Amino acid sequence: MVQRIKTDYPNVEKSLRDKKAQHIADCIRQAEEYFKTASGSDLSIKPLILYYGMLDLVKAIMLLGDNRLTLEDNVLKSEGLNSHGLSHSVMPNTDDEAIRDNPDNLLGEFCYTKSAMTSNSVFSLLHQCWSSARLAKNTRIELGSLLSAHPATWQSYTEHTKKIPKYFKVKDGFRTTKNGYEHILLFDATFPFQAYNQKIGKAEENNAFLQQQMPRLASLYDNENISTPYGYVSKKIPNSLEEFQPAYRASTGESYTLADVIQSNPLHPIEIEFLTMFILGSLTRYAPQKWLKNVKYGGLGEMFVVEGAITSATVSFPKMILEELDNRDYVFTGDSSYFG
Repeated sequence: MVQRIKTDYPNVEKSLRDKKAQHIADCIRQAEEYFKTASGSDLSIKPLILYYGMLDLVKAIMLLGDNRLTLEDNVLKSEGLNSHGLSHSVMPNTDDEAIRDNPDNLLGEFCYTKSAMTSNSVFSLLHQCWSSARLAKNTRIELGSLLSAHPATWQSYTEHTKKIPKYFKVKDGFRTTKNGYEHILLFDATFPFQAYNQKIGKAEENNAFLQQQMPRLASLYDNENISTPYGYVSKKIPNSLEEFQPAYRASTGESYTLADVIQSNPLHPIEIEFLTMFILGSLTRYAPQKWLKNVKYGGLGEMFVVEGAITSATVSFPKMILEELDNRDYVFTGDSSYFG
């Protein structure tokens, strides 16, 4: 980790670089114990343990950068890392309280951004790792919307709710042309539009649907027939999530892209899993009567969707963090893995 910081962030002086590397290792070590404990824990408490493990890992990402952040107490206070930046509280003049009091409405659970996104809370700093935009204070984030964008839950979410998911299988890549560096997205010619409650129509109609779900395809890309009628080429070099339609790889190696969980505010999959576990961990801690009823599958079956995200997170979240720290891709297939 010392060498990674030295190579990627040469402006960080040696004393700070060494301290950052040590504190990143401390975060990872503690997170590993949280995840080990979570793997053997009952669902009644598992989300809360996973969230604390995730909290350590996202701090590790924040420390890996051209900044002054370390785990020193005075820095923690001055940089606000002792504030999560999220709230599980209900808001007045909303349906929040009815949702919170309804054990049958698990997918409707929510959280809010607590502090202005210009502040240095955990979530605001995490969001700044990929985004140049700032989420407004009291931005509402719903659990169901997060799960509709998760590799392990988008299908069960769609089957249960009959709503269009925010997860789309895609192939992507970058190329250098006479016009410069371009990002390419290729949706398969046999893309399963019926899985999104859409009839398979003409290419123009199908592209219109994709662009409706992912507006940046229409504004930042040109539709080109590159081995598929659903091919897209970026108009300019992207620098942040807002400037292109990024693709990611699930733990299984499947490539996918996402519609916005929060309108016009793209979230990285790390943020999606972090927010998911914040909501579930808060529910575990502050509304155990609702959480435990669902753990016993006493609700309307929504726990089947939620449990997929909890099970997946024990592998997918550390994998994504590892990829960020190592700057390479990892794919886990059964008892083996490979990287690229």
